[in-house]
This record gives sequence, structure tokens and C-alpha cells, in this order.
Amino acid sequence: MTKKIFIEIPTWLSDAVMVTPAIENIINTYPKCRLTIFGSNVSTSLFKNHPNVKKIIIDTSKNSGNRYLNLRDFAKSVGKFDMAFSFRKNFTTAFLLWFIDAKNKFKYKRYDKRQKHQVVRYNDFVNKSLSITTYPNDLKVYLNQNIKNKTNSAKLKLGINPGAAYGSAKRWYPEKFAKVAIELSKEYDIIIFGGSNETKMAKDIAKILKKSNVKNYTNLAGKTNIDQLIENIYKLDLFITNDNGPMHLAASFKIPTVCIFGPTKYQETSQWNNPQSMLIKKEFKCMPCMKRECPLEDKENHQCMKSITANDILDTIYYNVQALDMSKKKLQKDFLSKYNIDKKTKIILFKANNFRQNGAVRFLRIISNLNETNFQAVISGDSNSIKFALNWAKEIGVENKILFLENFAIKICDIFVLPTTNKKFANNVLKAMKERCVVFVPNTNEASTIVDVFATMQGANDPNTSYKIDALLSNKNHLRHIKKENQEKAQYINN
Repeated sequence: MTKKIFIEIPTWLSDAVMVTPAIENIINTYPKCRLTIFGSNVSTSLFKNHPNVKKIIIDTSKNSGNRYLNLRDFAKSVGKFDMAFSFRKNFTTAFLLWFIDAKNKFKYKRYDKRQKHQVVRYNDFVNKSLSITTYPNDLKVYLNQNIKNKTNSAKLKLGINPGAAYGSAKRWYPEKFAKVAIELSKEYDIIIFGGSNETKMAKDIAKILKKSNVKNYTNLAGKTNIDQLIENIYKLDLFITNDNGPMHLAASFKIPTVCIFGPTKYQETSQWNNPQSMLIKKEFKCMPCMKRECPLEDKENHQCMKSITANDILDTIYYNVQALDMSKKKLQKDFLSKYNIDKKTKIILFKANNFRQNGAVRFLRIISNLNETNFQAVISGDSNSIKFALNWAKEIGVENKILFLENFAIKICDIFVLPTTNKKFANNVLKAMKERCVVFVPNTNEASTIVDVFATMQGANDPNTSYKIDALLSNKNHLRHIKKENQEKAQYINN
């Protein structure tokens, strides 16, 4: 049976994109449903090409007259529905739902206070409303069929997006965006994005580019509607942006994206399910303040953004994006040179999302037990995880043997060690093998079935791991043999 469903979506572009996995799960529950989408002009534009959306209505209730009378009249005129959902939680939403003629009505609510990504919160609301159990999949924005596929132009396309409609506190600085764009202009054509209220900062960037004799840029700030914004972001090869709506659009298309965060909660509003997302932030006691404008003065003013440098962005791009097209040998050479490390040094890496479960402390103990000295250990993760690892490194006494880096490409390392207690297949294992690395992982993890027998750990606390790494560091031929075999095996699995 076909269900007629009314859905009021969030006003902001960012939230409208983040709500799409929850809406897809409504559709998965009722595959033949016909949706009526209600919301702001910006947010409803995302659903123009959705196959299940039969009607889009822009909220004009604030344009003239009494808003509540306008909403009541709208609700009475829009027809009957089997269900009505609102992903907003203000009083006007409750007022609207009261008058909507629907058999079942559901108003958005947060069901617990635990920190969750906003995509998960929206999906929890749908699960509770429909008594179902689903997980939010990828963000889903349907393209206009007339949009052509990405072209194979001579140069790649870099988008820079200096705005944030929420307020100035979320904005990185135009001159820093410009500096990054200048450095990348030889490899990328530059596209400057921005809304109608962000044209000044876009013009400031364009002026700096022009002064630096950079001519291959296009300023689209204030010149695009949502359809054109979607198309231009879809065709990008790299995107550098503040925390805003276009950032989430880029995530829906899996665009490699450098996301610059300051006063907001990155755990809740960072890109969802984009494996090529790179998050840049600094840590200060005042974070996250969630303010539209920084309330601090003098030296403390807006330090969450001021402290982020152009080189922070460029290093992230270099080690995560450009690394895809660079040889392992070149990357290692540049890395060792940058940190003034002997060129014969081997790099041992620990990289994970959950440091506690995946064994950061066990990795530190493995490093502390090594007898060989021709190595450089690296721990890579977000800033909070790195603080945790650094404190343990000091306690164990190995802080001088380890570099703590937020952004580090697996491709650079020689030996990847993941003493995890997690049993699920560790994706970084296959990545490391593909990049010609020796991989140590416990036999309790599903990924152990593909790693070399010599490097299979007998549990997460295997005392022999340090001896085995010592053996590889002292025997180049053995190290080279396992690296080659791992790469061949990974390539076979991927094919």
C-alpha cells in the first residue's frame, strides 16, 4: 500500500543534508511511499530530484501577516497524510503538526544526552517513531540527470569555501585560504564558493590571488543557486571548507575534504561517512563554545581559528591527498627530511580512531622493548587521542622515540602495528598492506587471516612482537620480502 508522508525538514542546509539517511530509512520501511517535503527554499532544493518526492512546498509563512494563522491555513489546505514527520523541535513545528491532517504524527526529539553525531540523532528519531532498528547509511543527495560526469581536464579542481552562515566564529581567515590556494594553484584550478552575504571575503581572496599572479581561479560567491552549488561541488577533486552546509554536500559525494573546525562540536557535525575527510582543529579550554562570535578579547580572541595555519592545511593535503599520486620512496624521503631524520631510518606506525580499544598503550610498550635504534615511531590520530597517548608515553618513558601527528599517510610507514582487542576486520590493515607495509595484528582480529604468519600476533599483548620487529629492522631482505608479498596479496584481494 502506498503511504502518503509529510516531512518538515530542517532550515539549515547542513542539517537538511544530515537528515537524508533518516529519510532514506523511512523510504526503506515504506518503499512505495510518496513524500511531501516542506521547509526553507534552501533546504527543500536538495530534494528536487528525489524519486520518492512528489511535492515540494517552500515555507512562506513568515513572509506576511500572522505566521501562525498562515501555518494553520497551510495545514488545512495541504491534504491528508498517513504520517507526518518534523525534523525540527520548535513551537511553530508543534503548532503546524497539530493542524496537519495525518493518522500518525512525529516531532523530532533527542532521546538521550550522550554525545552522538547529528546524523545518528535524526536516525534515532525515525527508529523510535516507527519502532524499527536501522543504521544511518551515507548522506544522499540526488543529482539532476542533466549534470554531466566529472571531466578529465588538464588540471584538477580545488574548491575553497571561506563562509559560514552561522557566524564569524566558525570562519577561518580569507588571507589564509588565499595562501593555501596560491600554493596549490599549479596543480589545481581554484573555485571560490560563498553565499550572497559572503561576497566580500571571496573578493578579498580573489584580490590576493591576483596580486600573486594566480589567474586560474573562478569566484562563484553569490552567483549560484543550490542546484548550481551542488553541481560545482560534485565536480571538485578537493574541497577546503569551514563547518557549513557545502561541507556536508561534499561528504555526500565523497569529495576529499579538509574540514576546518573551531567553536563547534566536531563529534556531532563533522562529515558523515566520507573516507576522504580530513579534520583540522586545535584544542583550547574554551572549546566548544558554540558561539556565533568569539566573546574573548585581545590575545585570546578567536584562537581556535587563528592558531590554524596555512601549513597545517597544506601538510594535511600533502600527506593524505597528494600522497595518492606520489611514490612511497618520495614521501618517505620528504618526511624524513622534514623532521631531520636519517634517510636509512624505518618508520613504525600506529594509527587508529579508538586509541584505547585499538592498543595505543600496547604499541608504546612494544616500542619501549625494541633493541634496534634505526626506526622512528609515529602515532597518528585526533588531538584528544594524541594527548592520551602522549601522557602514557611519558609514563612509559618513550616520548622521545615517537612523533605524535594528527595527519599521517599510512603509505609512508614501513611497519604498521595495530595491537587491537577489536575482533572486527581492521580496515587500516588492508590499506597498509596495499601500501607495501609489514603489518602486525593479533590473531583475534579478522584481518589476521590475510597478514603474514610471521607478523601475526598471538593476542593483543603478544610479548614476542618487539623481538619480531627487531628482527625485521636488522634484516632488510626479510623486511622487503614481507612488504612485497603484502602488497601483492592486497592487490589480489582488491581485484
